[in-house]
Amino acid sequence: MKKFISIMLVLLMVFSMAACGGASGSNDEGPSPTEVMDSFLKALKAGDLETAAQYYDGNIDKINFMEDGDDPIFSDVMNDLTEKMLDFDYTLSNETVKKNDATVDVEFTTYDLGNVMNELLMAVMSDSSALALMGADQGELEAVIAEIVKTKFDEVIKNVNKDTTVTVTVNMVKKKGKWLIKDLADTDDFMNALSGGILQYADSLGDVLG
Repeated sequence: MKKFISIMLVLLMVFSMAACGGASGSNDEGPSPTEVMDSFLKALKAGDLETAAQYYDGNIDKINFMEDGDDPIFSDVMNDLTEKMLDFDYTLSNETVKKNDATVDVEFTTYDLGNVMNELLMAVMSDSSALALMGADQGELEAVIAEIVKTKFDEVIKNVNKDTTVTVTVNMVKKKGKWLIKDLADTDDFMNALSGGILQYADSLGDVLG
């Protein structure tokens, strides 16, 4: 039981983000806070961390979109999941500037990936628990779990709609005449929106598991 729960937690721990930002007045030269955020998100969608780093006040390498794994089935699932995560839409609004600080609202539209992970975990728990009760050994359980994950994920991910909308406010700061995005590592709302609800689901699962 602990084995397949651990595997599912690996799936849930997909990525963490750290980013930072800044603000500028309307008469300043260079990109505005909204323009900087737009460029950052475009680079993020493209997986171009080198470009994203230009708008980021921190260690861009902290952004990790995928856990490494040796199992080809789980690697395929992670790749597909990451592709869905990066296929987000966004709208920027409500830029506010106060000297060297600013905020920009980002409305994310994403897939409900938190629900995808929930359906996947429920399928694994249901089928593997039944096998365990029938006396299946560890190797048989692992093989069944891998097959359930692959089959169920393929089924659910094809039917998930990009209709989850969340608005978050991002803080920015002006440094050396440039607007940068402030550190987002501890900004749960932003990270949860970007992940399609996976962060919130992982937190709730962690609470259940203790």
